Amino acid sequence: MSYQLVFFDLDGTLLDFETAQVESLIATLQAFNLPSHDTIVADYIRINHTCWQQMEHGELEASRIPQIRISTLFLQYGITADVDAFNAHYRDTFAGNAILIDGATDILRYAQGRPNLQVVALTNGLKNMQHDRLRNANIAKYFDAVYTSEELDSFKPHTAMFVRAYEKLGLPLTQRNALIVGDSLTSDIKGGNDFGIDTCWYNPNGQANPGGPTPVYQIAVLNELKRIL
Repeated sequence: MSYQLVFFDLDGTLLDFETAQVESLIATLQAFNLPSHDTIVADYIRINHTCWQQMEHGELEASRIPQIRISTLFLQYGITADVDAFNAHYRDTFAGNAILIDGATDILRYAQGRPNLQVVALTNGLKNMQHDRLRNANIAKYFDAVYTSEELDSFKPHTAMFVRAYEKLGLPLTQRNALIVGDSLTSDIKGGNDFGIDTCWYNPNGQANPGGPTPVYQIAVLNELKRIL
């Protein structure tokens, strides 16, 4: 198929969220003279993952995640540091820690060069954070548009996020020559399936699909997208 629109997820697809998360958290804990051992890092990752899952299920607003995840962590460890100050430091550190996944720049440059193809970022994330990270990673220039869940007041896998993205792009909802590329079966692939566009699961670790959302394509490295686009 000749695609005219490709949606790229950001975290875990183009940006190395896991590495940036750990490095930024450790740097912030150390800046506040707090313990930065493996256990507290693992607990933060678990808490953060739970928060984003709750958001996907409509149980938590994205804007509340930064406050809740740190408050929960501090409560668990009896930490009395200022949550707002900690969040601000973490946010600035994380925004500057925009680590690209191998091949991200190359595939974006390739996609941008395809005739009649719009390249759009579609991310479940906070507006300022995600735009800052794209600029810091020097890949913002490759997108025709960048839409966050905060800006669209919806989030993947909800169909409303795709509908609002199409509206902002000025495209008719009957257009189906589109593809979404992402690492999350429950967010990117389910969202694409429900909206009715093609899906590509970026699965670098070769995880088994436990069932449910089924991608049209599956790739292990971003360069494989060239044969699809």
